[in-house]
Amino acid sequence: MPDCDYCAASFDDEDAYLEHLAIEHAGELGRIDRRRVVDRGAHETVNDGDSFVRYGLAISIVFIVVGAVGYAVTSGLV
Repeated sequence: MPDCDYCAASFDDEDAYLEHLAIEHAGELGRIDRRRVVDRGAHETVNDGDSFVRYGLAISIVFIVVGAVGYAVTSGLV
């Protein structure tokens, strides 16, 4: 009978526990618990945070490139 490490809830089986983690504690989960939830398929909307970093980095690079091209065009370098 698993007990929740994030609150006082108890569960009959591991699947119910992982579903609870995905729904109630998605923003609080550590890396290992997030991986357990995702691997078990308990909930599809668990965000591991890594995609946010990747998208943020990609958008930043796009803005830098667009800014550099805009600067080059307006200053007569191209």
